[in-house]
Amino acid sequence: MVRGPVVAFFPRHIGRYELIEHLASGGMGQVYLARATGLGGFERRVVIKVLQPTADDDPQMVAMFIDEARLVGALHHHCIAPVFEVGCDDEGRFFFVMDYLPGENAAVVFRACEERTRPVPLPLALGIGSSVASALAYAHAAQGPDGRSRQLVHRDVSPSNIIVGYDGSVRLIDFGIAKTAHRAVVTQAGAMKGKLGYLAPEQVLHASVDRRTDIFALGVVLYELTTGTRAFHDASDLITFERILRGELDAPSTVLPGFPAELERIILQAVALSPADRYPDAASLAADLDAFARAYLVPVGPSVNAAVMGELFRGPPRIRLGSDSGLTGFTIDTDADAASTDLGIPVHIHSEVTPVNEIVADFEQGSRTDRITFH
Repeated sequence: MVRGPVVAFFPRHIGRYELIEHLASGGMGQVYLARATGLGGFERRVVIKVLQPTADDDPQMVAMFIDEARLVGALHHHCIAPVFEVGCDDEGRFFFVMDYLPGENAAVVFRACEERTRPVPLPLALGIGSSVASALAYAHAAQGPDGRSRQLVHRDVSPSNIIVGYDGSVRLIDFGIAKTAHRAVVTQAGAMKGKLGYLAPEQVLHASVDRRTDIFALGVVLYELTTGTRAFHDASDLITFERILRGELDAPSTVLPGFPAELERIILQAVALSPADRYPDAASLAADLDAFARAYLVPVGPSVNAAVMGELFRGPPRIRLGSDSGLTGFTIDTDADAASTDLGIPVHIHSEVTPVNEIVADFEQGSRTDRITFH
């Protein structure tokens, strides 16, 4: 297994929390797995984000860091990682505490399937897309204490900021560079490193952004998950930007012959070059994804996600926010009776994952009416 950048030495404690493991480095801080303890053997694992030590004396960075905690702390949605606490310890280190979800980020899931030269299983891809769209719809509509819209835009929707739990839940994380009506836009090069392929054209041009900017990014994520190929990412940042600005994207059906026309329409509308041609809001995108899943009898939901995740990542549960997968010997062979879905359709996953085009072809030929089978 190849891990991301490792911090060899880190504090044993941040405030009352004992640090267990370094998880990731971000544009504003370090992220750790930590443990909180209490009376009667109480223990809870949490994720702690700590402001970079070099930024402690920068009032703007401190304000942004605290603002991120305050912003996410005011959001209450099952697909957004909640913030429990924000503080500054005796050493002067600013931190905030988030819920811990054992799982993998969507980038790791993508790479695990890429090793098998297959796209992410369609039920999981649709489940991720629908869940993140739901989270964005909630965040975009969030209001402040005064009842006015926060006009929140995440601005960093990318696979590494989508956590898929082993229990099948999906969460959107890292609102560190989010824009609101009352927050200045500050671009952090460190935060966007490796994520330039998910920027909307208006971000590349440093133009104004709105909720449709996040819809574009989620459309790119959906494209990659369902086709198994990168969208705009190229050999250099400049070429990547040029491809984004030209809307230079191979249609999914040219990448996977037989790719369903309706799913292609959904994705291409989400990644339209002009914001006016995209979905007007994330709720509409979520509704179309759910309607597609129902029409083609594709089971979606936490139980299906958990079944796929359990087979993709055998071994001790852990969270890898920015690591590479060490997946080897990938085999899926889940007993159909052991896996159920929210739609009540049994799922049998064999040793190979069927591409989306074959699943749809089976459906249209009338061979998928009472169960979903991935060969």
